Amino acid sequence: MEKIKRIFIIIFLALHPALYAKEAKNWIYVVFNTLDKLKLSDLQYNLKPYSIYCITGLKLKANGSIFIPISYVSMIKKKLDSKIKAGSKIYPMIIFASSREGKAFLKNKNSWLLFKQNIITFLIQNSFSGIHLDFEHLPSGYSTDYKDFLKYLYPEFLKNQLNLNLAIYPPLDFPSKKNGFHDIQKLSPYTSGIILMLYDYYGPFTRKKGPVSSLSWIRKNLSYSLRYLSSKKIWLGSPLYSYSYKGYKRSILSQKQSAKLLKKYPFKRHSSGLLFYQDKENLIFHPDNFFKSKTLEIQKELDLAGIAYWRAGF
Repeated sequence: MEKIKRIFIIIFLALHPALYAKEAKNWIYVVFNTLDKLKLSDLQYNLKPYSIYCITGLKLKANGSIFIPISYVSMIKKKLDSKIKAGSKIYPMIIFASSREGKAFLKNKNSWLLFKQNIITFLIQNSFSGIHLDFEHLPSGYSTDYKDFLKYLYPEFLKNQLNLNLAIYPPLDFPSKKNGFHDIQKLSPYTSGIILMLYDYYGPFTRKKGPVSSLSWIRKNLSYSLRYLSSKKIWLGSPLYSYSYKGYKRSILSQKQSAKLLKKYPFKRHSSGLLFYQDKENLIFHPDNFFKSKTLEIQKELDLAGIAYWRAGF
């Protein structure tokens, strides 16, 4: 009788996977200077808190010291306290104060020690779960220095049960002057996970007109990245914005702005998966719910860690 009951339960769950399937995590970037102005809806995912809130605002200097806005912690506690109590995690995002300071920092191992001590103390004191390093705009010649820095830092994060996540440019079909610094093969052993920034496909640096992202391009880059990282260490970075062009002048549209244009123009489905409208003067793209649903399908199909959206308020 007990054996029959177990078989029945297995069959029931197989027919109703939603009852036991673990919901994928979702990540939202928040620009610190906008945090106090954001609406509740900007900080929720399907009426629930996001799994992770990644807050900008921290800047790393050449000597290893960190600039932290005076009200950084208090504002996060004020706006996100209920989310934290519900189980959401906070990751401060750190950028270089400038390219020059970033280069100097990576070449000075004494600075690494000061940074390690400062950031570990800051995270533990404020009950933050980890950091997100968004180091960009350095030439490929510094990729080994970046790897060596992470190799030095990562064990300390593991020791303190903290996460060390990285923003990574797409490795394929993206300008080498941008992604050369992010050598995914070198960096992959020394991170808790990466956010693959699968947007700016036709960014300002391309000098061409096109969509902010593309489903086929997303798949291609994820497939490549899975050679070096397990699926649960990869987040699909997805845009909450798009591009519009008037002639060759590019503008960034929030999804709210482009959604309003749906009522004005007859949009069609573009090969990228986004909606688009084009006439003699204008080219406009919109990341609608179809595009979002397709990125979710890709995330589930590849069993990725989740989707990371840039950014709240867009």
